[in-house]
Formats: sequence, structure tokens, C-alpha cells
Amino acid sequence: MEATVPAAKYTLKNPDARNRFKMRLQEFPGSQWTERSEQYCDYRLDGKTANGWLRVKQFSNGTLYLEASDESLLAALSALVDANTAPQPAFSGVKTKAAASKAKTSGRIDIQGPYIGTDESGKGDYFGPLVIAGAYVNEETSAALVQL
Repeated sequence: MEATVPAAKYTLKNPDARNRFKMRLQEFPGSQWTERSEQYCDYRLDGKTANGWLRVKQFSNGTLYLEASDESLLAALSALVDANTAPQPAFSGVKTKAAASKAKTSGRIDIQGPYIGTDESGKGDYFGPLVIAGAYVNEETSAALVQL
């Protein structure tokens, strides 16, 4: 089973451009937004429309990350980004586990069968604690994760 999320990544370094984009989001037709706090983000907005869901993360370093439940919603969301501010997306396509490691790649990557992924955070015992997490995803858990 394919677990994909349409996503796009832009760069908005200018604080005024960030604020303009956030204001445009609030006016997105038929949407209801919930603002959440997230580490390293100026803001994170989770939106709902009659056609699906939207997620916007504006990172403090200028990276703007967009996700949507389908490609047409992502296209409408991407259209709100000021073309003069961010003429070329850093990433546009469908996000999968493999695509996340290739941020400048676009397109659909199909992962078949069970999948194991790991990640770590921290520096180790000399600089502080090191935390490692892993996840195993099969067809049943993949469907549950897509729903989340």
C-alpha cells in the first residue's frame, strides 16, 4: 500500500513575506485554521476544508513547508505563495519516507511491502543524551498512519 502526502517546500526569508502569506492563509476559501506551537517554527497552522486537510509550517530559518490531503489542495495552497518572494519551490511533489531524504527531488516514490525507519537526536554521552527511535510499518499500520 502506498502512503503518500502531497507536499511542497519553499523559502521565505523576509519576515514581511511570512506575515503576508499567513494573512493569505486566514482568507483561504472555506478553511478553518488551528494554530499550534512547534519547535523551530514561527507558526504551524492545521486547516480543514470541505475537500480535505491542510498543514503549513513556517520554520524560523525561512523554510515554508506545505502539506495537503490531495494534490489539488496543495496546488491551491502553493498559489498563495508570492511568486516574487519564492519563484522556485525547493521541493514539490509527493512526500514519502524516501522523498524526505531527497528534498530536491519531485515526483511519486512507491514503497512496497514492510518498511523500517530509524532516527536519532542528540550528541551522545560526551555532549549530552542520545535518543534513538525506530518504527516498523506494514500494510495494516500504514493504513492507520495515513488516517492519522
